[in-house]
Amino acid sequence: MKPVFWHPLARLDADQAAAWYAQEGGLALELAFTAALQDAVQRLAQHPGIGSQRCGESLGMPSLRQWPVHTFPHLIFYLERDSQLDVWRVLHASTDIPAWLGEPDNDPASLSE
Repeated sequence: MKPVFWHPLARLDADQAAAWYAQEGGLALELAFTAALQDAVQRLAQHPGIGSQRCGESLGMPSLRQWPVHTFPHLIFYLERDSQLDVWRVLHASTDIPAWLGEPDNDPASLSE
């Protein structure tokens, strides 16, 4: 299993999503989202190659992968490194993904190995 590095934007994404679920559905929904996210990240740490490269390839970043958060409309965007798994973003599936990649601080290729 590879260790997981959470980019600050990914942590912010996850925290904001959890807060939204808490506000809309209460503590039980927030905890369900958090558990589903943790389960997904743990699965990726064990099997990092399982995520789809489709989005990354269409954006010219073939090393960027995505994986869904089970039962929630969120996608984990990550990079597999030799020594770790970099969780770059946790975005709602309806997010304009090319837009967040267009911002200077949002280039996964800028993460050091």
